[in-house]
Amino acid sequence: ALFSVMVFALAHAYQGGKGILATGVVGALLTVIVLVSGSLFPAIIVHALVDIGSGLVAWFALRKAPQ
Repeated sequence: ALFSVMVFALAHAYQGGKGILATGVVGALLTVIVLVSGSLFPAIIVHALVDIGSGLVAWFALRKAPQ
């Protein structure tokens, strides 16, 4: 599990040191979800919801104001 978290965090190295740390924490939380639930699917759903939320925040922040 620890190796998996490290790989997950390092896969986000393009985000810099803070990104690696933040993703490592999220990866650890997702790993706990997998270990507690015994299934990868709940962690996949949480990850997808986080990604959707981030995408919505970016969309609202970067969309052009109505003219």
